[in-house]
Amino acid sequence: LGFKGELTMSEQMERLIDALYLERIPDMWMKLGFPTTRSLSSWLVNLKERCDQLGDWTNDPISIPRVTDVSRLFNPQSFLTAIKQVTCQVQQLELNKLQVVTEITKRDVKQIETLARDGAYVCGLYLEGAR
Repeated sequence: LGFKGELTMSEQMERLIDALYLERIPDMWMKLGFPTTRSLSSWLVNLKERCDQLGDWTNDPISIPRVTDVSRLFNPQSFLTAIKQVTCQVQQLELNKLQVVTEITKRDVKQIETLARDGAYVCGLYLEGAR
């Protein structure tokens, strides 16, 4: 309506239009989202991927997805803690004595057809400062 002249454009609407024109994430969206330095188009693609992953998971919330992209989670530490708790319950182990072991595979996400025997398959892990 503001573009048609049927509604007076507020300052907030002007800032939104400016941000979209400059391919930046509007401030009001950034306050509700996750911190990022991405461009608007990359941010929207990532947001859609995050929503799709959560949507797939909510279709069957009791079971762990075959592969979880932890880079799409707002707090991946919570997911990893939950995996530890489920593993301890299933195997009747003590949580404080459980050790996390990471095994790197060369399989593509699409090649994994079954759930992990223990724990979970994850992707989206990044190393910083590694040699």
